[in-house]
Amino acid sequence: MRLSLRLFYPHIRIHGADRLSLHGPTLLVSNHPNTLMDALIIASLVNRQVYFLANAGMFRYRFTRWFFSKTWSIPIKRSTDDTGKQVINNEDSFAMCYQHLAGGGNLFIAVEGRSMQLRRLHPLRTGAARIALETEKQHDYRLGIHILPIGLNYQRPRRSGAGLVVEAGQPLRVSDWRHWYEKDPRDAVRSLTGVLEAQLEQLVYLHAEDDEQDVMLYRLENMLQSQQPLALEPYLLRSRKLLGQLQQLRQQSPDRYQQLEEALEAYNKLRKETKQHDLGIAYNDHPIPWLLLLSGFIPWLWSWLNHLIAYQLPRLAWRYSGLYPTYAATFKFSVGLVLTFPLGYGLQYYLCSRWLPAPWPWVYLLSLPVLAVLGYKYASFARPYCYAWRFRRWQRTAPEAARSLLRLRQTILAHTRL
Repeated sequence: MRLSLRLFYPHIRIHGADRLSLHGPTLLVSNHPNTLMDALIIASLVNRQVYFLANAGMFRYRFTRWFFSKTWSIPIKRSTDDTGKQVINNEDSFAMCYQHLAGGGNLFIAVEGRSMQLRRLHPLRTGAARIALETEKQHDYRLGIHILPIGLNYQRPRRSGAGLVVEAGQPLRVSDWRHWYEKDPRDAVRSLTGVLEAQLEQLVYLHAEDDEQDVMLYRLENMLQSQQPLALEPYLLRSRKLLGQLQQLRQQSPDRYQQLEEALEAYNKLRKETKQHDLGIAYNDHPIPWLLLLSGFIPWLWSWLNHLIAYQLPRLAWRYSGLYPTYAATFKFSVGLVLTFPLGYGLQYYLCSRWLPAPWPWVYLLSLPVLAVLGYKYASFARPYCYAWRFRRWQRTAPEAARSLLRLRQTILAHTRL
């Protein structure tokens, strides 16, 4: 799982890595922008086995109930969860949590309660504080339970190959709330949740005010990255500054903010209508390295053909799945890991073994991951130039529309000043 996650998100930076070496019972809590991937990533980074407090809807069917119960998950039912015929009592689930922590175990809880597309920290649920304090109380506050807040800052959560910065915060010692909890349990739970929320606010980089602002930020991020590509951490720093600039503009000059929003919408609409990519527009004046592109095309094509099942099938299946967008990475990762990569590689090895003598089938099988990496790198290099070539061809047939796109883009970039 660690290897697969590193392949899916190859650029992971960890701040406060020493805090991920757990000692004693710990509740790991984080923001929740990327469904199951959040839990898997955190569990893969710590030094001990982690159990998960999981959405009860995942236990609806017999197979998923068996699977998640065997992969260290404890169901918790929300009012919106459909559990089918499975009856889930939250008090029983809390009792399992108390027992697990009392035995020195570790538990992951997504304290926002649900995964949201909007990039911001949503109000925290009180479940983590309730579980931690009640477990300590049942054992006279001698267990030494800590709550460790972790901020997950994705470059592009739904996209394989993107980066992630993990911010591990200061662990909170639950027994520090002993006297408060004995005096007023509800107030103590609210207090501990409030301190936890304040920490997570600092560990999560981006806090968009609404969905529209988050869409604006995504569009500006894409344009700036096309214009001036940055590595992971400078990219996220630029995004944070850009969001601050947007929020300041909205507060100080609502009219200019609205003009920028309208310009972004107009640019995006015209770009989609004309089937142009922002990368192609940004690279419009770059010379195209035809020799490098042509020399790498045949190896890339061979790699693409050899990964039709393993890599392309999950992408195609996602397109027609109809699932909520936050499930994109979870879907592609799970389907690829469990199904299409083993199936594709296994089938291709079998066919090769029928036609070629040893050791060539093994040589072929071992070459597939290398082909995948090389094909991905070639595609990343070639993509902007291919889009630029498409833009230039279209520009010759529709010069006025092309000028409008370029003007809109320049107007938008003039607002960023980063």
